[in-house]
Amino acid sequence: MVEREVSRKTIAQPLDKRSWTRYFWAWIGISAAVVALFVVPTSLGHPAIFSDNLNQNVPLHFLAAQIEKSGHIPTWNQYSWSGNPLLAGFNVQTFFPLSALFLFLSPIWAYTIFVVLIYSFGAGGVIAASKELGASPSGAAIAALGFTLTGQFMSQVVHLDMIAGIASIVWCVVFLLKILSSESVRSGIPWAILLSIAFALCVFAGAPEAMLDGAIFIALAAIPSIVKRGRDFRVPLSLLALAGVIALGLASIQWLPGLAFQHLSNRSSGSYAFFTSGPFSPRNFILLLYPFIEGWYTLRHLPSFFGTYNLGEIGAYLPILVTSLGLVGLLSPADTSRYDHRVWGIRLAGIGALLLALGGYTPLAPLLYHLPLYGKQRLPSRNMFGFDLALSILAGLVWTKISSNGKSLSRAGRLIVFGTGLIGIAITATFFIDTRLVYSMLATHLHISSYSNDMALYIGISCAIIVFTTLIIAMPKSIGLRRPASAAVALLALIDAGFFSYSTVIEQTAPSYRYSASGVTLGDLKALIGPAGRFGMYDPQLYSFFSQNSALSVNSNVYSKTPSVQGYSSLSLGNYDSLTASHFMGSMDVSKINSVMHDIYNMNLLETNSYYFLQKTSSSAIQSAPLAPSAPAFINSPTKTGGFFGGEFSVVRLLISTPRGMNAQCLNELSLVTPQGRQIKASSAVATTTPNGSPVQEVSFTQPISAVGFLIPACSGLPSSDGYPDLGIRLQTQNHNFDLTGPEITYLTPKNWHYIETIGNLAIFASNHPKTSIFETGSGVKIDSYSISTSGALSMRVQARNPSTIVWNENYAPSWNETITTSQGTLRPAVHSSSGSTLIAITVPKGNSTIKLSYRAPLLLLGFYVTISTAILTLVLLLFTRRFARKKRSWKTSEMKMSVYDLRRD
Repeated sequence: MVEREVSRKTIAQPLDKRSWTRYFWAWIGISAAVVALFVVPTSLGHPAIFSDNLNQNVPLHFLAAQIEKSGHIPTWNQYSWSGNPLLAGFNVQTFFPLSALFLFLSPIWAYTIFVVLIYSFGAGGVIAASKELGASPSGAAIAALGFTLTGQFMSQVVHLDMIAGIASIVWCVVFLLKILSSESVRSGIPWAILLSIAFALCVFAGAPEAMLDGAIFIALAAIPSIVKRGRDFRVPLSLLALAGVIALGLASIQWLPGLAFQHLSNRSSGSYAFFTSGPFSPRNFILLLYPFIEGWYTLRHLPSFFGTYNLGEIGAYLPILVTSLGLVGLLSPADTSRYDHRVWGIRLAGIGALLLALGGYTPLAPLLYHLPLYGKQRLPSRNMFGFDLALSILAGLVWTKISSNGKSLSRAGRLIVFGTGLIGIAITATFFIDTRLVYSMLATHLHISSYSNDMALYIGISCAIIVFTTLIIAMPKSIGLRRPASAAVALLALIDAGFFSYSTVIEQTAPSYRYSASGVTLGDLKALIGPAGRFGMYDPQLYSFFSQNSALSVNSNVYSKTPSVQGYSSLSLGNYDSLTASHFMGSMDVSKINSVMHDIYNMNLLETNSYYFLQKTSSSAIQSAPLAPSAPAFINSPTKTGGFFGGEFSVVRLLISTPRGMNAQCLNELSLVTPQGRQIKASSAVATTTPNGSPVQEVSFTQPISAVGFLIPACSGLPSSDGYPDLGIRLQTQNHNFDLTGPEITYLTPKNWHYIETIGNLAIFASNHPKTSIFETGSGVKIDSYSISTSGALSMRVQARNPSTIVWNENYAPSWNETITTSQGTLRPAVHSSSGSTLIAITVPKGNSTIKLSYRAPLLLLGFYVTISTAILTLVLLLFTRRFARKKRSWKTSEMKMSVYDLRRD
C-alpha cells in the first residue's frame, strides 16, 4: 500500500467538492425567478414599482443621488414637510451600497436592479445557512424558495429599506452559525467581522424594524449554543460582543444622526398604542394556509383585499410544503436530532419572532414597550420575517432527512403534518358550509363577492394541494416520499411560490402607474403654485392613492422640484407635525388649511377628494332634512357665502334646511358654479317638506347643471364660518342624493379657494390669495439676490439699514448653520426658529452682507470619524489574525501528518 501524507485541514474538508456546485445552481434558479419577476416587466415598460416604493423610497433615492451629484451629502430635503432632514430619516439609504445605482441609472432601472440583487442576496444567505446546518442542495433550495418568493420577505417588496434589512439579517445568521462553531476566539474573529459588516448593512438599509427585530433574532439564535458550550461559553460570547461593537462603529455615520433626529421627530415619545399598532393578530393564522381568503391586491377573478389590516404587513404565507416541514422542525426535535445544537437556536429564534409579531396579544408587549429604542417602533407584525426564516431553514433540514437521507418522519412529525392538513380541510369545509363563520373568525365583514365561484375554486384548489402534500410527506418512506412523489410535491411548492410572488408583484403593477409627476397639466399646476408656494394633499383615507400619480404627489414631487407642505417617510420633525398633523401620507389638520398651511407655509394649491365634502345620503337620512356641517363658530357675514362639492356633479336640485331667522328669499339668488367658473342661477326656490314632514327649501334648475360648487349672496340672518353658510344642504343628481357634511367643506370655501380641475379622483383647488415670497423681511431690509441649491443650502446678498431679521419659509431644525460675510469680517450667529412658527429666522447685520445657510445633520461628523476609525481598526485586526493563523499553520504542518492508509484501516 502506498502511503500519501495529507494535512488535517484536507481531511476535514468535504470529500465531495462538487457539492457547492449543486447549491450554486439552486441559487441561480431562484435568482432567475427573481429576474423574471422584476426585469422582464421593466423591459416591457411596466416596471414592478408600486405603493411605498413608488411614492416614497424611489423618489427619495433619486433626490439623494441628485444631491450627491452636486457634491454634497444628502442631509436635507427641501421638497417635503416644508423642509425636513433627509439622511437622518433612514429611508433614503444613503450609505447602503446598492443606492449607488441611482447615481448612474434611471430611477426605474436602478430600483429594478436594486430589488433583484437584494432578493438574490437573501436567497444566497438562506442557502448558505441551510448548507451550514447540513441541509442537502434540494433542502436548501426549498428553504430559499419558500423564504425568497413568499412570506414576509416577498410581502415587504413595497419597502426597499425593509427587504434590504431582511436580506442583511439572513447573512447575519450565516455568520452567527460560523461563530457558534468556532473553537477559539482567534479562529472566529473573521466570522465576527463578517457578522458586523452584515449587521452594519442592515443599519444602512434604513428599516428600524429590521435592525431591532433582527438583533433580537440573532441574540435568541445564539443562546442555546452558548449554554451548550458550558465553561467554554466565553468564546461565542466574546465573538458576538466584538461583532456588536464593530457593527455599531461601522454604522455610526448612519445611526448617530438617526438617533439624534429621533429625539426631535414624531416618534420621540411614542405611546403604547403606537407601539402595539400593526400586530400579527391570532386570527391571521388562517392566512398562513389561505393567503387570498380575504381577497388580494388586484388579483383577477378574486375580490380586492377587504381585510381589517394592511395585507403587505401581515403577508407571511409560505408554500404548504415549507410550512408543514417547518412546523415539524420547530415542534418535533426528533426530526432534526441528527443536526447540531445550533438548530435549537434557529428554533428558539423562530418562536421568539412569532411571539414578538403578536404584539399586544401577548403579555410581553408591556415589558418590551419600555425597552430603549424598541419601544419607539410600531408594526410588530414585521417580526414574522424571523418566523418565516426559521420555518424555511428547518423545512430544508427536515426535507433533507426524508428525501435525501431516506428516513421517515417521526410519529410526532407525522401528527404535526396531519394536524396541519386537517386544519386546512376544516377551514375549507367551514367556508363551504358557513362562509360567514370563516369571515367572523377573521373579524372581517363578508364581502359581497367573497363567496364567488372563483373564490370557491381557489379554496378548493388550495385544499387539494394541502391534502396531497400532507399525504405524501407524512407517509412512511416505503409508501410516500419516493423520487416521483418528492418531485411532485417540490413542483407544487414551486408553483405555489410562483403564484404568490406573481400576485404580490405583477398584479400590483397597473399599466397606468407612473414613477414621477409628469402629467400634461404639471406645468399649469406649478404655475399656480408659483416660485414661492407649496402644494398639499388632503386624502387621509387614501381614496385617491392611485390617481395621485397622475398629478403632483407627495415625495414624487422631487422629480419636478415642487415643494410640498407634506412628506412621506418614517420620521418627520415633531414640532412641525404637532402644528400641522401632516406626518401620515395625505393627512393634515383640516381646520388649519387656511390659518397654518396657507398663511404660514405657503400652501397655494391643494389636492383632495369629494369624499371629504359630501357623502351619499343613507336611506334613513333621506327621510329627514339635511343637517348643517359642524364648524368651530358661525358668525354673521355680510359677504357672499358658498361651498364646493369636491368634484364635478350633475346637479338637478338642492334641498336646503335654513336656520331660524334667515330670510329664505335670498335662495332665489343661489348660483351653481361650473368647472369653468361660470355662475348659473337657480330657476326657482320654493318651500316644501321631506317625507317625515321637515321643512326645507327646494332649489331647482331648468336642466341638470355640471357644477363644482355654489354661491349665495348676502342674506340677513345667515351666519357663516370662513365663508361657508350655516345651512344643511342635500345635493340631488339624477341617480343619487348627497349631503354636504364632509370635514373639509367649511374650510375649503370660495372665499379663499377656487376649483381648477379633477385629475383621476383628485380635485385640484388653488388659493385666491397665493403667497408670492419665501422671505418675510423687516423694514429697511432689501434682498438683492438669492439662490437655493439642490442640497437645500441658501445663499443671499442683503442690504439692511439696521440689524434685523429675515424669516425664511423653510422648516427649522437644530444644526442649521449661518455664515455672514461683511466688510468687517465673518460672523456665525446661532440659527433659531421664528416666533409662533417653525420657520427659520435669519440674523441680518447692518449694511451689505452675504449670508449662507446650510444644514448639517447632528452628529454626522462624529459618526463619520467613528465609522472610518472602526473600519481601519477592523482591517488591522483582520490582517493580524490572518497573519497569526498563517504562522500557526506553518508551524504545525510538519507535525500534523498521517497516511490515507491509516484512515481507511480505521
